Amino acid sequence: MGYRGIRKHLKRLHAPKHWMLDKLGGVFAPKPSS
Repeated sequence: MGYRGIRKHLKRLHAPKHWMLDKLGGVFAPKPSS
């Protein structure tokens, strides 16, 4: 995994941030206010 792989990974995590927080936050969220 080189520089390009890391950038791709970061972009992939950065894009689905809203639904990721919505889905994961709804499943296991110790602090909803977080």
